[in-house]
Amino acid sequence: MVGLRHLPSRLRLALGSITLPLGGDPSMESRIVLDILGAASVVSVFLYTLTGLLDQARGLLRSWHAVRRDARALRRNIPPEGRDGR
Repeated sequence: MVGLRHLPSRLRLALGSITLPLGGDPSMESRIVLDILGAASVVSVFLYTLTGLLDQARGLLRSWHAVRRDARALRRNIPPEGRDGR
């Protein structure tokens, strides 16, 4: 592994499957590895946030439909259903 010699052994094991096409400048190769790891962490945080938002979408839609149903009932002078919305 060219360019991974100066990294700690644990990190070298984690990155052992990555081969870099550049030769010569180890600082450039380590910069590429750090850029890849940085991009992967940004994507990971984005996906974590997206799944959190999508997990809440079902409850949000259910609440929205309950509000619409109750608003229509109030316009028709029908008392809203006796439920807590859960």
